[in-house]
Amino acid sequence: MLQSIYTGAEAISTYKNSLITTAHNVANINTPYYKSNSLHLVDLKQGGVNISSVRQNDQLSYTIESGRTLDFVIAGEGQFKLDDNGSDYYTRSGVFYQDVAGNVVDSEGRLLLEDVVQPNENISEFDIDKDGTFSINGDVRGKVDIYDNFGNKQPDDLIEIKTGELEASDVDIAREIVNMMTTSSAMTANYANIKTADEMLGLIVDMVA
Repeated sequence: MLQSIYTGAEAISTYKNSLITTAHNVANINTPYYKSNSLHLVDLKQGGVNISSVRQNDQLSYTIESGRTLDFVIAGEGQFKLDDNGSDYYTRSGVFYQDVAGNVVDSEGRLLLEDVVQPNENISEFDIDKDGTFSINGDVRGKVDIYDNFGNKQPDDLIEIKTGELEASDVDIAREIVNMMTTSSAMTANYANIKTADEMLGLIVDMVA
């Protein structure tokens, strides 16, 4: 009886984490560049379930036009590499800005390209090729390279950078609703098992007493 209670409690804890993951995905349905997470569960030999892995989708979602020159989308796999105070920071998020020093940075000030814009130059004058080359009036000012998940530079002919676009969140609301309903049903079933085991244990204790 006690084992049934423990098994049910562990299963409920696992399903609770699954619901938290689903809620986090739904909360970010309108967040550009957000990649949904999914929990993969495994059945335990002694009964119940546990988390085997947490996976993040890395496929390109659909894109939306933003009208901003410094909004980038990587068409294909790969990540941008930013300088975070001397440390490498990798991200697919392509929302960048020009800082007061003429650098191209993200919202946290992490550096993508240095000294790209000279004083009194307008950001709208940027010409950005699909291979990431930045130029102004034909003058090359820098180049954005794309890296794989291991930090290796991707060949230019394997990638394409699109500008003036944002990658939308890949959250599928229908899939998340189904996951939520399935998980809720599993939690309800385990609650029922715990209640039954607890009631049976109570009867046994009463009989012994």
